[in-house]
Amino acid sequence: MRQITFSDVKVHNEIQLCQLSNVKLKDEIEHSLLKNRISYFERWNNPTFFQRLFGNGEAKCILCVNEAQKDKAIEIVNSFFTSGDKANFILEKVDKVYF
Repeated sequence: MRQITFSDVKVHNEIQLCQLSNVKLKDEIEHSLLKNRISYFERWNNPTFFQRLFGNGEAKCILCVNEAQKDKAIEIVNSFFTSGDKANFILEKVDKVYF
């Protein structure tokens, strides 16, 4: 039996899709992403002490997806907003390595 070999090459092709502050909306979007078999992870930007003190300290979630699934994920996120509202899309590469 052959032994499994792993490569030392790490592939990081995740992008920051959008930023959300409404937890209920975030949960609905996550459910829809899972239903459409789109893998994602979330990052939380917690407010600093001074941001909470002066009233603009709201925790924000950034949803990150694989770059190959970006178009379908954008379509899903846009389906949750009306014509007047728009999602806060970031669409930048994830800058941190998580493993």
